[in-house]
Formats: sequence, C-alpha cells, structure tokens
Amino acid sequence: ASRGVTHWTPPADLQQGEIPVTAQLEFDYSLDDEATLLRRSEIVTPTSRLELDGRLAAKNSDLAINLEVGDLLQWDDFINRLRGADEEPRRIGGRATWKGRMLGELGGPTFVGHVRGFEAKYDNLYWDEVEGELKYSPQELKLERTRVRRGRSSVEMNLRLELYDWSYRPESQWQTQIHVKRTPTDDLQALFGWAYPARALLSGEFQGRGTRSDPEFAGPFQLEQVEGWGFRADRGKGHFALRKDEVRIARAEMQQGAGRVTGNFLYRMASEETPATVEFDLLGATIALEKIERIQTELLPLGGRLSFEVRGQGPLTSMQSEGTLRLENFQVGDEVMGSFDARLHSDGKRAHAELKSTMATGRLDGKLDLTLGGDYPLQGDLTVQDFDLDVFIKTALRLKKLTGPSDVNGSFLLSGQLKKPETIAIEANISQLKFEYQHVKLENVGPLRLAYRGEEVRVEQARIRGPETDFAIAGFVRFAGAQPVNLKLNGTVNLQLLGGFIPELEARGAAGVNASI
Repeated sequence: ASRGVTHWTPPADLQQGEIPVTAQLEFDYSLDDEATLLRRSEIVTPTSRLELDGRLAAKNSDLAINLEVGDLLQWDDFINRLRGADEEPRRIGGRATWKGRMLGELGGPTFVGHVRGFEAKYDNLYWDEVEGELKYSPQELKLERTRVRRGRSSVEMNLRLELYDWSYRPESQWQTQIHVKRTPTDDLQALFGWAYPARALLSGEFQGRGTRSDPEFAGPFQLEQVEGWGFRADRGKGHFALRKDEVRIARAEMQQGAGRVTGNFLYRMASEETPATVEFDLLGATIALEKIERIQTELLPLGGRLSFEVRGQGPLTSMQSEGTLRLENFQVGDEVMGSFDARLHSDGKRAHAELKSTMATGRLDGKLDLTLGGDYPLQGDLTVQDFDLDVFIKTALRLKKLTGPSDVNGSFLLSGQLKKPETIAIEANISQLKFEYQHVKLENVGPLRLAYRGEEVRVEQARIRGPETDFAIAGFVRFAGAQPVNLKLNGTVNLQLLGGFIPELEARGAAGVNASI
C-alpha cells in the first residue's frame, strides 16, 4: 500500500496542439484490493476543471466526478479519437458540465449522472441548451428526462442506443420518445438543420425504434398558426412516419376558417437504382382564395371558394396525376366572375387542364398544356361568349368609370415559360366588345386585338363606336415604369367620355380628336 499527494505542472515550453494541465491528486493505493482512493483531487486546464473523489478499482470503481468544460472545441481532436479512428471527424463545440459517478470495471466503466450543455455545436447543428440524465457504458448510451432547446423551441426526450464495446453499429438497436408542445417550427428546423419555407406551432408525441441501419420514427402531430408557400391555415393534424427509405403523412388535415384540405402523402427516397418518387391523394373543400397570399396582386386581388380532388404518383420529375377542380363565385377585384369546373391530367411529361364555366349567362371554355421539364413551357387558349370582363377593362385599359356591365366575345392565347414569368404572353382577339363608360354605350367595329407581355398591355388594333363617337386607339398601358400610359386616339369622341379622365369637366357634344394620353 502507498499513499500521498501528487502535483502536476505544465512544462515551460509547450508544443503546438498541447494543452497545459495542472493537477493535485491525493491518493491511497491498496495492492491487495487493486484499488486507489482519490480524495479532494482535481485536474485543471485553462478551459476545464475535473474534480474527483472516490474509489478507482479494477473491478468495482465508485468515483464521484464533477466536470466543467468552458470550451469543448479545444478538446475536438481528443473527442473524435474517442469516437473511433474509422469515424468521420465532427466539429464539436460549446460549454458543458457533468456531475455524476464512474462505476464498475476500470476496463469498461459505466458513467451515470446529470449532464448539461450550453451553446452546443455538432458540425452545422446548434442548440442553446441540452440537459438530462446520462448513462454511458460499453453496452449502451441512455438519456432520460432530457430537454433540448433552441430559441423558443423546446423538445423533451428519452433515448437509448445499444452499443457494442462503445460502438454504435448498423445492427445496434435504439429507441426514443419525443414530446413537443406548441413549439415554433422555425427554431425547431434550425435545431435539426432543416430549412423549409414554412412555420407553425408544433405539438406531438413521437416514438422511434429499430436499428441504426433500419430506423423507424412515427407519431401523431398537431399544428397551429400554419404559414408556408404563400398559404395560411389556422390548424392542422396528421400522423407522421419515417423509415430509412420513405416518409409518410397519413390522415393529414389542414383547416383555414371553413376551408379544409385532407389527404395522404408518401415520399420514397432515391436509391442507386431508382429515383425519388411520391404518392398522394388530396381533397380540398371551400378554400378561400383571398387567404392564399401567393396568388394575390395589388391590381387584381382574387377571391372565391376552391374545392378539388387530386391524386398522383411517380418520380418527382415525371409524376402522373389527375383530378378535378371547382371554383365557386370566383371574384377578381370587386367583380364576381362566376363559377368554373376544371379537369386535370398529367402523364408525367405533360400536364393538361380543361376549364369550363357553369354560369347562368355567359360562357368560358379553355385548355392549358404544360411541359414538365426545363423552364416548364406552357400554352393555352380561352374562349369567352357573352362574358362580363369589366375588371379586366378597368385594369388593362385604365378605364375606371364604367357605368354598366360589359359583354365580350373573343379568344385568348396564352404562351410562355412558367419558370420565367416575364416571358408569359397573352394575345387577345375580341370579335365583340360592348361596354358603357360615363353612361355612353360603346362597342368595337371590327376585331379588337390586344397583347400582354412583360407587365405591358399593348393595343394593336381597336376601333370604338357609339353615340357621337367613332375613334381608333393604339398604344400601351404599363403596370410598372416611369410612363404607365401611352395611348393615341384619332377620330370623333363624345365629350361626355372625357369626364372619366377629367372629373371636373362637364361637356356634351362631339369633337374631333387626335391626341395622346
């Protein structure tokens, strides 16, 4: 037996990468017991302190440990070596404390105690705080009553990993329970290194199990205050399931006021032999268009109630799908256009849609084809008969003083590339246009041709006739830029029409005009 006190001091000249260490160890060694008693001992570096008190033995150690580390990054190399020479090195940082005990055999001890980490970093992941009860041995890693926090997000969890001589192998079993309550998903995404353009308050109870090579993770969830991709919802719910090669969301439901979307979604991850694929079926009812921010513009706000049924499957780049759509009381600006039905179909290379109105008066029919690839080129045509287009006349031609409904017959051609909205163009060939402006009834003489491209409506051919009115108009109206209007009028104009442009003017009669607006 021997006893005493040993003191450590660092050398005067440290080599690069070496950490200075000071220590005081009060020991009592027994050869018969093959054990050493450490009393009030400590090991100190510039950023850490390790306090030891208890029995260190070959068979039955029981050593109290109090560890404080002010900067884990300085121990990065050491920690990565402990993880194994074959493991890919990770950047590990932050501050940590651990208060517990080392028990059992010195060749394979068990560490138990309370661990707490601050500003914890693991590669690109970051957590403000991690706290829980730790058990770590050659056979298992266990975390109980553990809380992980970042920003306003907080997750409570239990975790157990099966180890083989400290190693977490592909066949190692694992299990976890995770509890989340009204946690903001923007902080939660950062917690796990995700970056989806959506946010909500998430609640859920999730269970994980399986092996490292074949994991399973599932549980019900609830969402509140949902925002994403230009859409808002009051609440949502569903059942989430993750396996090593697929993600499934079943019995999903999103609600916004009286509107509701329900359905199922399955995503199969890509492998060396097959691309990533999806399967989905969705049912939407009475969704308020005015709540979908992404489709709204200041000039043409949209409203109405949307219902749909759509299903699809196949690779992400060539997905086959079909469905129907119903748009009730479709509203553009202050004008209610009516109701519409559409049928959708995609063979994985091209998507096709057919549109038909279901109104008491007037008719609208059209079709649209979209190539699924490249810049997503599209083309389509639309035919209207006895249709009220007041809102488009007010917007496109800046004629705000309409005093009666319009009546339009004509066709519209649509072309462009969906990925490049500035290339989308509309050509209008209108055979009949009747409208009332400043209580003067007007109509076209001959075809009226308009073209829209790049936030500009160009009047290519137009002759308008009415009481004491017969004039031609040409030029453009822009929705952006320094010169929003450049229209040239030539002919005879009822002076009553000028009151729409000059509110203070009250005039009657006809006048010849050759002017620019």
